[in-house]
Amino acid sequence: MQMSVQTVGSTSEDELQRLYAALESMDIEDEFERDARDLVLFYLFTGARVSEALYPTFDWSCDGRSAIHFPRTKSSKSRTIPKTDTVKAVLEGRRHIPGGPFHFHRDQVYRRVKMVFDRVRIKDASPHTLRKTAGAWYYMATRDIFATSRFLGHSSVTVTEQHYAGLIQSLRVEYSRQFEEVLSGRLQLGCNFEIKPDQSRLLPSQKENPLSPTRKGGVPRGGLEPPRDCSHRILSPARLPISPPRRVSGAKFSPEIDGSGRNLGRPLGASFKINSHGRFDVRVAELEAGRLKPRRPYPGLG
Repeated sequence: MQMSVQTVGSTSEDELQRLYAALESMDIEDEFERDARDLVLFYLFTGARVSEALYPTFDWSCDGRSAIHFPRTKSSKSRTIPKTDTVKAVLEGRRHIPGGPFHFHRDQVYRRVKMVFDRVRIKDASPHTLRKTAGAWYYMATRDIFATSRFLGHSSVTVTEQHYAGLIQSLRVEYSRQFEEVLSGRLQLGCNFEIKPDQSRLLPSQKENPLSPTRKGGVPRGGLEPPRDCSHRILSPARLPISPPRRVSGAKFSPEIDGSGRNLGRPLGASFKINSHGRFDVRVAELEAGRLKPRRPYPGLG
């Protein structure tokens, strides 16, 4: 997915590829070009502000074994980020410099970084463009706005959302499409609902005539589409748990099942209904030579 430079103020995927090719072609024997390459890589992979990486703010004590520590940021808070292999290689190549890796003023950093951008024909770019690029691609890699905010050292996640509002909105649209594809592919839809292909994307010869009598399940010319048979979706009573027959006062009970799968335990030949107390009123018919038992409350079973 390509990003718009105008949207988030960073470099796109195509520009990053050109930038990488330019960095690979740098003459490391030339001190100016070697410094330019190291600065671009360090700012791009750490998302640091210009002043955060310069000596004496950033010295060798900030270089840990597996992390980089920036003791003073714009929000007057320190931040620590993991040290990637690229950053480790840059710092190891400058280990011979006493005090810290980057002894430059802001204008010196600007001239070196601007030379690299001019070589790859990226206009209106500055060292801060590398920070914006780092934040944008970090968010695309993690999809976590809170982690991106911590990585950049913003004072709050609201600041991060304001800086990358365009990117976040474009990714939300992508998330919605992915969500629909995944859910549509796995959700068991109701029997009276189906997703039809987008007819606008089909050729005229591929479009389906809904009134065609030859179409499978089509609409007859003289009436509406008949309702579909949903009986196959109803769980068979044979698959439901059935309690064994029970005996109450000598009457045999049949294992009958209601809609919720409970055994009503209804006596053979009996009729029943639910009273106001939520219990079954059982009226036993013809249990003893056609004589009716008196009506009595009977608690529900199961």
